[in-house]
Amino acid sequence: MKLLSIPIIIYCFLQLAILNIANASSETKKAQTLTQLNNNISKIMEKSTLPSLAYALVNKNGIEEIKVLGFSDLESQKIADKNTLYRIGSVSKMFTSIAILKLIEQGRLHLDDEIKALVPEVKFYNPWHDTHPIRVVHLLEHTTGWDEIALTEYAKHNTPEQTLIESLNYYPESRTSRWPAGSRSAYSNSGSAVAAYIIEQITEQNFESYIQETVFTPLKMHNTTYLYNGQVKRFGAISYVNQKAQTYKHLIYRPVGAINSTIEDMAKFTKMLLNSGKPILTAESIKRMRNSESTNSNEIENGYGLNNIPVLLNNFLYHGHDGGVNGALADLRYLPSDNSGFVILTNSSNPSKLKQIREQIVTFQTQGLNKPEVFSETISNKISKQLSGYYYTVNPRFELAHFFNRLVAVYKVTATEEALLFGGLIFNAKPKQFLSASKTSFKSIDNGLVTLAVAEDPIDGKVIHYGDKVLKRTNAFAVYFQLITASLWIIIVISFIVVLLINGINKLRGKKLAIDHKQLRKYPLLASFTALLMVTCVFLGMQNPYLNFGNKTVFSLMLMLSTVCYAIFSLIAIYNTVKIPIKKVNKLAYSYHATCSVIHLLAFSYLLYFGIIGVRVWA
Repeated sequence: MKLLSIPIIIYCFLQLAILNIANASSETKKAQTLTQLNNNISKIMEKSTLPSLAYALVNKNGIEEIKVLGFSDLESQKIADKNTLYRIGSVSKMFTSIAILKLIEQGRLHLDDEIKALVPEVKFYNPWHDTHPIRVVHLLEHTTGWDEIALTEYAKHNTPEQTLIESLNYYPESRTSRWPAGSRSAYSNSGSAVAAYIIEQITEQNFESYIQETVFTPLKMHNTTYLYNGQVKRFGAISYVNQKAQTYKHLIYRPVGAINSTIEDMAKFTKMLLNSGKPILTAESIKRMRNSESTNSNEIENGYGLNNIPVLLNNFLYHGHDGGVNGALADLRYLPSDNSGFVILTNSSNPSKLKQIREQIVTFQTQGLNKPEVFSETISNKISKQLSGYYYTVNPRFELAHFFNRLVAVYKVTATEEALLFGGLIFNAKPKQFLSASKTSFKSIDNGLVTLAVAEDPIDGKVIHYGDKVLKRTNAFAVYFQLITASLWIIIVISFIVVLLINGINKLRGKKLAIDHKQLRKYPLLASFTALLMVTCVFLGMQNPYLNFGNKTVFSLMLMLSTVCYAIFSLIAIYNTVKIPIKKVNKLAYSYHATCSVIHLLAFSYLLYFGIIGVRVWA
């Protein structure tokens, strides 16, 4: 895996902060009728920068409502309508699972079949093959242990068109298991690509043709395609990022996110899911699609299914998938307990507005519904007390994001006689309460669902599974030492600007510094400067992350060089701190620069340990 983490993860946290601010400032009255819902969504559209929006409300009997608002092309002012095709991104993965389940029902495949036996020509790396071989189920439940696809795979344009095996051969290094298959989940796009290739080998026809034959045609989805064909060129919505039109992105792996579809076609697909698979699959297959069974702990009710991701909305467990491709977003969710669902499509990369619209729909659909009852069995509290402590995630989606997770994605567990309290140390700090459902599983008092469980990990021993997270216990000293060091690092890097201003003023006043003082000051300041340069490269490059970081560009090269320079300056700074006697420099100045040098050394060591120094994001 070559770094997608630094730009994407930091960017996601900024987007989360912006999203929270937007939500706080846009209180809209809850809709009790369909008319009120449509009016509320129209108001959100009027206040937004979304070029267009399409949404549908669905139940098992049919399509309850379809609305299309705005423009599919801002430049020509072309109005979007029911014939407009939107990119649905990773919602496409659900179709791969449907196809796999179809082959299983026909007796041509099994979820437990080993990948190496099915498609030996597909390259991947699994150090635990003898004890934990990768199976079909792992591809679809994101439990292969593989890293997310590399930035170079994201950036690759599938033009001229490649076969699926040619695309899979482009960068097999990202398909490296970081832990035994089935022990942890971590979202990875390449799993569905390999599953699609298995479908091609079994059916002896290309993947897109098979999906057309087994899914699109039976559901009468006549306006849905993986290909950039004449229909998409004529009716496809132009995708926008910050109101700027985007060039059509030809994904390296079409099966994982290339579908173009209309809101009506996607509503038909949602209706099929609510109708227990009719007319494509059996009810048992659709039920299996919702469940997670391949992980080390399959007790939790909100673990990844077969490319079917459960999400708690208004404390109700919806199933489905979301997706995003280069200026387009999609969200398909359905609630089996109420036989209702929805689809939202837009040609904009504005997640905060999509979330507001989703909240309106979910609130409308769930009004009057009863949440599952919460209960607690009487068991020994000894196990719960042993769980108290601090935890960090050990299943990062992007491996190089682990350095960031260790700093901010920290959780605290506290056991009381009545409940288990679980919350984030920095984000989502308000503790959630859980009651014992068994000796190893816990139910949330908010929704009555088992969403936390204890399991034995083959590498790290006892861990906690919480949704898609796997958490390993750490100690309070490590947690707070890292947070304090990170906080001091930020202060020191920012203070670099202040120090430069002071030095500039002193220089204008004719004040000269001793040689030793200059040597002591020089390299901590250079380290701070290169740290600022690293951060600047990340944020400027995020204007187009796939282009800027997936190829050799000014941004990717500067990021690599700045990390190397940061390492050099940090080492020289600490060397000078030890070498230069304190009596030759002002004590206050010595204390400041020495502190800077020590903090930079700690930060450099941390980044080096996690592979950030000298990182080549394009390789």
